[in-house]
Parts: sequence; C-alpha cells; structure tokens
Amino acid sequence: MRSFTEKQSGRDVVLGFDSFEPYTRLEGSCLGATVGRYANRIGNARFVLNGKEYLLPVNNGPNCLHGGLVNYSQRVFKVVEDSPQKVIYRYRSPDGEEGFPGNLDLWITYELDGPSLLYKIEAECDQDSVLNVTNHSYFNLETREHKTVLDQEMKICSGKVALADPNGMASPEILEVAGTAFDYREFHRVGDALEHPHPNMEITGGIDHNYLFEDKEGYQEMAVLRSNELELAVGSDLPGLQVYTANFLSLPDPGKDDFVYEPRTGICFEGQFYPNAVNYDFCRSPIIRKDEKTAHLIRYTLTRRTDYEDQK
Repeated sequence: MRSFTEKQSGRDVVLGFDSFEPYTRLEGSCLGATVGRYANRIGNARFVLNGKEYLLPVNNGPNCLHGGLVNYSQRVFKVVEDSPQKVIYRYRSPDGEEGFPGNLDLWITYELDGPSLLYKIEAECDQDSVLNVTNHSYFNLETREHKTVLDQEMKICSGKVALADPNGMASPEILEVAGTAFDYREFHRVGDALEHPHPNMEITGGIDHNYLFEDKEGYQEMAVLRSNELELAVGSDLPGLQVYTANFLSLPDPGKDDFVYEPRTGICFEGQFYPNAVNYDFCRSPIIRKDEKTAHLIRYTLTRRTDYEDQK
C-alpha cells in the first residue's frame, strides 16, 4: 500500500515500518495487516454454529478480538501472483486454528485501479464456519510534522452507529447519530468528536465504533478523510465500517523514517461485518457455508483535492 499512496500523492500516507522485522514484534496494533478469521470482537469468546459451541481464545476483556492470540496479522501469507498492478496472497487456516472450525483457504488481492487500491477478500471453507476479514491500515494524510489526524476532516456516510458495551464491544444498541458527537454525515474535524465526546466514547477512549450500512446490499461509499491537499475515499460491499482513531496506539519500534507513532497519529477505516454478528440475529450473517466461495471488496481512492490551489 505504501508504493500506491506515494504514487498517487507523492507522500506516504499509511503508517508502517521501513523493514519487515518490526512487524514481527507487534501485538495488538495490527499495523497495516489483514485480520481474521473474525475481525473485531466475538462476545465472551464463544459462538454456536449448527448446534455446536465453539470456544475461542480470550484476548480482550472477556472477548476474542481479531481472531485470537495468533490471528492473521501474525501469519505469513504465500505470494501466488505478483505483477506491477496486482499482488495476490494466499493463506490456509487449518481446522481448529484459534478455535474456529474448518480448513479455510483465504486469498487477499491488492490491485491498482486508476486512483484506487482494491483490497479483495476471497475465501472457501470445507465446513460451515464464520468469516469476517478486513484490512487494518492506519492513515494520516498530512506530513510527519503534523503528527496527529485531529485537524483533518472526516465524513462518514451513515446515520447509525453501534454503541460500545462496557468491554468495548459493539452492543445491540444502535444510536441515531443526528445531534451527537458521532454525526459525521457532513465534514467535521476528526478532533471535534474527541474534544467534545459522546459519553459512550469514554469506554473506547475516542471513536472505535461500528457505523452501520445494513440498509442496502452491494458496494457503498462509506467514508472520506481529507487534508488541505489530499482526499481518501473508502467504500466496501461489507455491511459495516469500524472507525478507529488510534486511541491506544503504542508501538515497540519507531515507524517509517524513525517517526514515533502515538495515539491519534492515524485513523482506521475497517470494512467488516457487525462485531459479534455470529451471536446476534438482527444483522447480516458472517457465516460462510461449506464449499461456497465468498468474496468481498474494500476500495481506497486517494486523490488530490480539486480545490487545493484555491486554498493557497
């Protein structure tokens, strides 16, 4: 993703490292990684599928976060195709890995499409299972000197957000965002919500909430982040978008160009199913059926703002 953002903007707008080794020392930040088998949280680290209970690792309060103790962000994928425009990675997640049923074959494609980077998720499993895979990149459209994303502007194309329970997991309680700090249907500074937070943000330390796009299926534009010069649009065919303002970001190593990443130095836009959807019945199901191939798309489009010269 780094080469894509530099090509599009002349600037690297994705947090990360200059070499591979620091990524091996990460624990919870999932910097730039693919996460799964189930992104976000599964309540009480358990679910029932086809009448059978599955117990998962507990790694976030009482819950299972991002697929367990050694999730996909800590696995090495095999490169199966590598060209200037497209790279395809494959990983086989064996039956029982981190407690999940079925041998799952997962293909992740990064493909350049004009000003866009396509992140494609394809998977097939030999048993009924659950699947909620996403990309966990952190973005910052400004130069390193600006440090945080607080003064960048954000728009989220949803009027509904899931409130967090006391352990930070999306609860079944859905909030209409109108008139609240969660309302980003029009552009506002990212920092506005953090400086005048909704009480529910005290649990998560800022925005770490799932915005709902369940009203229609298919690809939807979900969010836009912009600086004075650049604009990043995010869309997906998944039914939700987890927005995370890097509230607890802390890394064991300096990042690119020896820059130290701290809370608020990036923001994540994670297209995904509703957190804990496998245990809820009001949202779209994350179940992947035996031998049925599933596919999803997240699109990142990075452009220069057309009004940039007028702002000077």
